[in-house]
Amino acid sequence: MSKNSYLWAGSMLAASSPVEFALPAFPGRSLLSAILYAGGLAVLALNGRVAQNLFRGRRLGTIALFVLAGWILALSIVQTMGLLDRATVPLGLVSPLDLVTLAISLVVVVQIGRATHLPARWRWAPAWALLAQAVVTIAVLVALVSVPPDMSTPFLPVTALSTFVRAAVPIFLGFLAVVLAFTSSSTVGGGTEVWSESAERSTDIGRSQS
Repeated sequence: MSKNSYLWAGSMLAASSPVEFALPAFPGRSLLSAILYAGGLAVLALNGRVAQNLFRGRRLGTIALFVLAGWILALSIVQTMGLLDRATVPLGLVSPLDLVTLAISLVVVVQIGRATHLPARWRWAPAWALLAQAVVTIAVLVALVSVPPDMSTPFLPVTALSTFVRAAVPIFLGFLAVVLAFTSSSTVGGGTEVWSESAERSTDIGRSQS
């Protein structure tokens, strides 16, 4: 995967967070954030040619990443059109649709973790980020169940932590993509591929014949 692709993807992922959480409210703010986030994921999945993407063309990871990008964008469009009311969901945080997002994200992060061409110290980092989001969401649900409805104060630390994690994860993933641009074995300089699946297969065949 090319260095420029990693940099573009990282920039888009990181920019989606301040658009959503730091900019003043304006119509379509959440949709713009979703477009940036989904666009960053799509760059990682496509990278000009699918065979050179984050997963080196492996189907499960590539398809899951495309589906995740499309799903996030579709949810944002539906919400912007007023067809999905987050106010009807506990604290506006958890719904069955979020569980679908979690399931797709789980497939993606596992496939990234199994991508041996990525640096060992970084490839499971997205899984840890997903785990942090899941833990915070569970904490919110526990607080919701255990605290009487007329007591909102105990929610403040939990909801503040939830907002912080949701804002921090895209920035972290963007930073991670930038790090991979300079440390991944699949990039050199402007983006020359060091190894590809076809090269690896050719090497294996050559070894077996020798």
